[in-house]
Amino acid sequence: MITQLTASGFTAVPYFETSLLMQEHPKGITFSTKRPNVIVGPNGAGKSALLKTLALQTLSYQTGESAFDDNYTRGLDSDDYWHQAGYRWSRDFRYLNGLEVATDGAPALYYQPGHIPGHDNSIAASMMCGYFDEARAYGTLIKDKSSGQRSQALLEKLKALLSGDKPTLSYQYVNWHGGTQPLAVDRLRDASDCTLRAEVLKKRYGNVAAGAVPVVLMDEPEQSLDAKAEALLWRQIADADMSRLQVIVATHSLYPMMHPEHFHLIEAVPGYVAEVQSLLS
Repeated sequence: MITQLTASGFTAVPYFETSLLMQEHPKGITFSTKRPNVIVGPNGAGKSALLKTLALQTLSYQTGESAFDDNYTRGLDSDDYWHQAGYRWSRDFRYLNGLEVATDGAPALYYQPGHIPGHDNSIAASMMCGYFDEARAYGTLIKDKSSGQRSQALLEKLKALLSGDKPTLSYQYVNWHGGTQPLAVDRLRDASDCTLRAEVLKKRYGNVAAGAVPVVLMDEPEQSLDAKAEALLWRQIADADMSRLQVIVATHSLYPMMHPEHFHLIEAVPGYVAEVQSLLS
């Protein structure tokens, strides 16, 4: 689970620290472990930036579930995720420098409508870039479906986790060449930058406590859903057992603002919920 997030000098998601959301929460964002967390606010306020930041922090950004993945260490955008302290020969690599997250390190599921494994533009490109099995499964799942049917199909794994008895999430190895065992110190001395980055991630995420509470991250899950499907999804979120998983959602849906007693609402702009509620009365 994740209880607190602060950012200072954080550049991996360039528009996050300067967003309305973070400017209105200068001491950081506190997440509930008792009720589903729902981030609400106007367009461009930083809601999706927060979800992307949390997905990167839980290593769930590339494939939708926490996994060791070369794209975090040597991919096209990987340099943005890392800071090398001091001079080059210091060999001190820091992942997501400037971001402080109070967490038990539990793995996560990350849902974003239309997310293709590896964040590629097409299933074919994803298959050619190290995600053959994942992209093929994705393509099979959405084949010959409308946009709403695709969304519901992609949400099934997440919904099963919400309603299940025992979450079974764990850190996977997808498109990863960094090995599973730590390198000996003498081998690290001459290791490449990519290898050192991989070692940092293995040390940080490789030994999660058995009692760690998994996290479900959802970025606007209501997109393309019909009214009934959306209501059912929110009811399932509201009814989920928060002692066995944590839920963090960014949304434009009216549902949580109409039923605030079921959720921990985090406003990107103070008074946003009250303004919306007044328009609905």
